[in-house]
Amino acid sequence: ASSYNWVEMEAYWHPTVGSFEVHGAIRQKYLELGAEASFLGYPTTDELGTPDGVGRFNHFQAGSIYWTPSTWAHEVHGLIRGYWADHGWERNAALGYPITDELIPSRTVGHLRPGSIRRPDLLVATDIIRLPEGATTPGMKVQPEITRSGPLTAVSTAPKATMTTSRTASPAMLSAATMTPARVTAAPASTLPTGISPETLARIDPALIGIFAQTGVSQGAKEGGVSRNRFTDFENGVVFWQRGSNSAYKLSPWIQTATGQKLALGSAEVIGIASVQIRNALSRLVNTQVPAINFSGVTGYMFDGAGVHNRRHRAIATLMAIGFNGPFPIPVQATVEIQVEVAFDPINWRISGQVTHWQLLSTTGQFPGDALDRQLHGALDNALWAPFTMLSIPSQDGVPLPVLSVKTMPNGDVDVYIEP
Repeated sequence: ASSYNWVEMEAYWHPTVGSFEVHGAIRQKYLELGAEASFLGYPTTDELGTPDGVGRFNHFQAGSIYWTPSTWAHEVHGLIRGYWADHGWERNAALGYPITDELIPSRTVGHLRPGSIRRPDLLVATDIIRLPEGATTPGMKVQPEITRSGPLTAVSTAPKATMTTSRTASPAMLSAATMTPARVTAAPASTLPTGISPETLARIDPALIGIFAQTGVSQGAKEGGVSRNRFTDFENGVVFWQRGSNSAYKLSPWIQTATGQKLALGSAEVIGIASVQIRNALSRLVNTQVPAINFSGVTGYMFDGAGVHNRRHRAIATLMAIGFNGPFPIPVQATVEIQVEVAFDPINWRISGQVTHWQLLSTTGQFPGDALDRQLHGALDNALWAPFTMLSIPSQDGVPLPVLSVKTMPNGDVDVYIEP
């Protein structure tokens, strides 16, 4: 929590909910959204710690803001928040913490951020929060329209009609939300996509077993322009709300299209593709061989001040050469960690990779030429942040698939989520 801003603090008072404080990064997000004039309304709790000891949160009249050091502060509200709460909040490993605010799918650039729509305080009573039509949370009392400001629903936030802010899920609900899914065994091994881990296959909807493909996307998702639906990206999954529906749901990642075009990447595939770029860069080292580049895990998410970066693949490159101990030649060896970030590139409609960081971990002696760390700077620095193609996003029925998220999972597999 050393990076968290504990200094800036404001207290808000509302006649029906009382007085509560908001501070730090949560306060910053709250102000960006419009504070009490935003769709969130007034705070209904002080800032509190999450049960896992990692995150912090405030509840508001019509939503919440959650913060962690790696994912930062994001709002979650409406039916998406309702689904998250019903399935164990951040304790549900299938979702974790939100890594975005609620977003609008865009069939041309991946997603858009909703504009900050602020309540006209002089026209709307203090216990009324304005929400998109159909996006009310169960438990809220819906009242008739009171203004002519568009397709919004007036929702009472008086004490007996407010949304549930309890952080306690029932034991039965929590256990159902966090239970390990059954392992996939229905399809013969010959039909399994190559390079995909059993853990990823275990997350696929059983109804899709045997074809390992989604049947398609809706006509709305094929159309150009901005979608009317909404979604929130979480650490380990995506929760989607289709306009007009009275509930949100967790999407399953796509393994391949209905026509068999590949859409997922395994950790070994990611390292294999990235190894071409890494070996090309390391070829500048003097008389040095690179016998192996192996996957060694992933980093956490990282917030850079503007957005949350994907987990990064950690690759360990082994370097070997013949050095000298005085006049005598001796074999020398070194290990270098090289991190690769995978992301969706909506401009070129592809999954791209970038080398983002490297670190010399160990060396057993003097390599030929200049000092090894100096050679590595010359070889790898020019390769940093240079994008290369991991996988092209295929088309279906003549249009590119509407990608919502490309997510690196804790085991290194890369999942792709498509707007239904």
